[in-house]
Amino acid sequence: PDFDDDGLLDGEEADVYNTDPVSNDSDFDGLFDGDEVLVYGTGPADSDTDDDGITDGDELYVYLTDPLDPDSHP
Repeated sequence: PDFDDDGLLDGEEADVYNTDPVSNDSDFDGLFDGDEVLVYGTGPADSDTDDDGITDGDELYVYLTDPLDPDSHP
């Protein structure tokens, strides 16, 4: 089952990704956990995958930068 409807099975969330199976955005970065794993390749338990000080969601939707590259620019 996928209680939070984020695209990841509850067992995978708890055992593999270390995310909350009842929250569709475990790291509160504006991206569904399933999208982070299946679409963007970012860490669903880490709101700033590239550690550049900008959340993954803001990089994708506000600044249009790469959340996997700390040196990306718009």
